[in-house]
Amino acid sequence: KDWQGPPRLQNGTSWFYFATDQWKYEESNVDKLKSPLAKHIKHQHPADYNVTAAKLGWLPSYPQFNKNSLLFAEEAK
Repeated sequence: KDWQGPPRLQNGTSWFYFATDQWKYEESNVDKLKSPLAKHIKHQHPADYNVTAAKLGWLPSYPQFNKNSLLFAEEAK
């Protein structure tokens, strides 16, 4: 076995955060996480940063398709 597992793993923190709706009960304010050098923050909730990170490729998020998954079903008919 290699030193690490396969690269096809879902980010567990992200999955539990969204699958269990924990984002609804987040009490931390992202203003507390803001850098003193930043003039303003882009998002108001930690979940927004998680989604942005997945979209930018910083977090694994599978499946990754180049089109809507509903279109795959239409093409399969």
